[in-house]
This record gives sequence, structure tokens and C-alpha cells, in this order.
Amino acid sequence: MAGRSFDFVRAFIAVSGCACLCACSTYRDDTRAAVSDWMRGNYSAAAGRFSDGAGESSGSADELVWKLEQASALRASGDLTGSAAAFEEAFKLVAKFDAEPEIDLAGETKAAFTNLSYLPYVGYNYDRIMLGVYQALNFMELGKFDEAAVMFKRVENFQNAAERENASKVNKSISEASKISGQKRSDGTVYNYNAAMGDAKFRSSLMAQYGIGAFGRAGGGISARGLYVNPFAYWLDGVYFTVCGLDSADRARAVDSLRLARDMVAASCIDSDLEIARRVSDGEAFPDRTYVIFETGAAPSRKQIRIDIPLFIATRDVPYVGAAFPKLERNADWSPSLIINAGGKAFETEMLADMDAIVEREFQDLLPMVIAKTLISAGTKAAMQYGFQEAVRQSDNQYALLAAMIVGSIYQASMNDADLRSWRTLPKQIRAASFPTPKDLKLLVGTKEIKLADAKANFVLVRRTGANSKISVSTFAVGKR
Repeated sequence: MAGRSFDFVRAFIAVSGCACLCACSTYRDDTRAAVSDWMRGNYSAAAGRFSDGAGESSGSADELVWKLEQASALRASGDLTGSAAAFEEAFKLVAKFDAEPEIDLAGETKAAFTNLSYLPYVGYNYDRIMLGVYQALNFMELGKFDEAAVMFKRVENFQNAAERENASKVNKSISEASKISGQKRSDGTVYNYNAAMGDAKFRSSLMAQYGIGAFGRAGGGISARGLYVNPFAYWLDGVYFTVCGLDSADRARAVDSLRLARDMVAASCIDSDLEIARRVSDGEAFPDRTYVIFETGAAPSRKQIRIDIPLFIATRDVPYVGAAFPKLERNADWSPSLIINAGGKAFETEMLADMDAIVEREFQDLLPMVIAKTLISAGTKAAMQYGFQEAVRQSDNQYALLAAMIVGSIYQASMNDADLRSWRTLPKQIRAASFPTPKDLKLLVGTKEIKLADAKANFVLVRRTGANSKISVSTFAVGKR
């Protein structure tokens, strides 16, 4: 008996040692310096740090999220070619993940023995949509209009698939968690997810942190009814096909896209652009126009919270039963408005995409799945620790038992991290304004005077990540004379 016990001890210590060595920091820790540069408006420094991270993460579970950060930081720093290359690599990873079969809950052994951040970051729907939007803008700025048109069609596919795919993913995970709950397997007993979700104290803790969304929408039904679509993506699609459309089909698409954007958000610029798209579709010439796109602030990040989970085993010697869950944290450091002066008139940007709301909507819809996976992972580790200590207890060696408790506690503490990965360089809001191009081809953005091109359409891209960070402005034109 003692020999078998110490075989178990040695095995657990080996697993624990490897796991603890790997659990050095969270993604939030790893990106702290780069995000700090980003929030100060030091985009070149942020691009360098994110590029280093992307290189180091090649082939790892974090590769996609680092690529997204790298691509958007390179874009902000003015390296459009580098940004386009990084976004293309990110798109290939997304396509690869989408083509692979979804890993079943019970089969996610690595996460069960460590935490969910050890699984590949496959991206959220809003990641895919913004990846396509930024890449389309890259191609427009680079004058690659055919590639931009292809990218807008990819964005449309991402928008159409978003709600359906999340609904399927959540329902499948909850169904599977319920099915395998409490099952005895060759590698141990699966944590009793069903019993945990029925525990009054645990439900109360979930409610206090997340509200009713922790249990699925509509008071307990597991579904993903949120609209993940991004109205800015539809607006930009409509503007692009109004300005660059080659035939009647393109011009009709412009009208449809702008109508969809108008149905989702109230903004006078969308109304004006829709009216222009209709006139162009009817055969009128496109009037010279200027579009200002203002990206402000930073999207929500994820912080870690602890909630005690119920253990359905003897617990007097299990010293650590808290589980780590992610929670969204809004960024309050931002500048909400931007005034543009052009042709003797003042124009204020209007919100087209509330990225806070878009990110939060998807987070809430996926939350029941995250809770299920976290419970099974944390419960598995706690049960493993208990089994380890029981095996040592049979040896009647108090020193070995103390060592077992210490090693188990270290293992639990080091592995009990929530998955905090998210695309940190997305904006808090995307705002826009559009108006006739002034005759003097000049406009004032804040205190910066911008010279426009004598062109069919001018695009002015403004970014301000923090309330006190510098304003970054870049321009490009379509249909220069």
C-alpha cells in the first residue's frame, strides 16, 4: 500500500512541479508594459513590445491574441504593410481554428490539470469582425481596393455567423457538462457540475458577481440571443461601396449596409451617408465628401475574481477551494468627444460602435460556458489534491503529509488562474462624422490643422487611447484628381 501511495505522490509532485513552473504570469501581466505604452499614445513602443510578444508566442496557445495586438499596434504606428501581414497571419489562425473540430469538455485534460488559459485562444466574434474591419482599412489606405472588397465580404460572413456559432457553442458545453457531471473515469471522478449549480451559496455568489447572466439568458435558458454585429462595420462597408463601387450590385450593397447600420444605431452621419448612397445608386454622381473616424479609449479588459466552489468530498484537509473566474473591467481613462471644424462649421463625432457593450454582450452570453469549464477544471484539481493527501495519509508519515499539503496548496494557488486573455488594443468606442469636403481642403481636429487631398473622398483617422494621451491623426484619399 505504501509503495502505491508514494508512486502517486511522486507522480503528483512531478505534475505539480511542471505546472507551477509554467504558471509564471497571466496574459494581463505579460502585456502590462505594452498596454501602458499604448494608453500613453506611444504606438511605436507598443508595436515593438507586441511584436516581440508575437514572436515569442509563435506556436503557443496565445499566438492569435498576440498577433491581433501586434497588427493593431503596427497599424497605429503607421506600418500598414507590417500590420496587413500580421492581420493575415491572424486570419489564417482563425480559419484554422474554425476548420478544426471543437474540443469536447471532458477531453480538455490540459485545462483540467492547469487552467483555461492553457487552451488555445481562438478569438471572440468581435475579434473576427474587427480583424476584418482593420484589414479592410489597411487595404484602402494602401490603395488595394480589390483586397478591401474581399475583406468586407469576409466581415459580412463573420457578422452573419456570430450569433449562430455562439448559441451552438454555449448549448453544447452546458449540455456536455451536465452529461459528464459526477461520472467516474479511469483518471478520476469528474467534478459534479450539476450539484454545484444547485448549491444555494454558490448560486448566490455567482449572482452577486454576474447577475442573472451567470445562469443563461431568459432566467435560466441557455442561449446566445445577443447581437454581436458591429454597426461601424456595416457603416464602413456602406461608405466603401458608395465611394468605390464598380457596378449596380456594389451600389445596392452600399444602400443595404448603411440601412442595417441605421437600424442598429441612431446617428445623423449614417442618415446623410445613406441618402447619398441612394442617390448614387440612382445614377447621380458622388459628391466630394470627408469621413472622420475617431477611435477613443480602450475596450474592457478582464480581471480575476475568486469564488468559493462547493466540494463534494471530505474537505477538512483541503486548504484551498476557491476558484478563479474572469470579470470584465471597463476602462475609465478616455476622451468621449471630438469636434472637427471644417468650412466654417463644427461637426461632432457620433458613436457608431460601443465596443464596451459589444464585448460585454458576448462575455455575458458565453459566461455559462466559462463557469461550466472553470468548475470542472477547479473541481478536478481540488479532488486531485485531496486524493494526493489521502494517499500520503495512508503511509502514516506526518512529514510526508505536511509536504503533500504544502505542494498541493502551491499547485492549487499557482494553477487557479482565470483566462484573462483579450484583445487589449481595441477601442472603447468608434465614433464618426461625415460632411462635404471643405473648399479650402482644410480642417481642424482639436488643435491640429489637417490638409486634405483634392479627391473624391477623404478619410481622416483619429485615435486617442487615454484622456490625456496625444491625439494621433492620419489621412488617406480615394479618387485623387
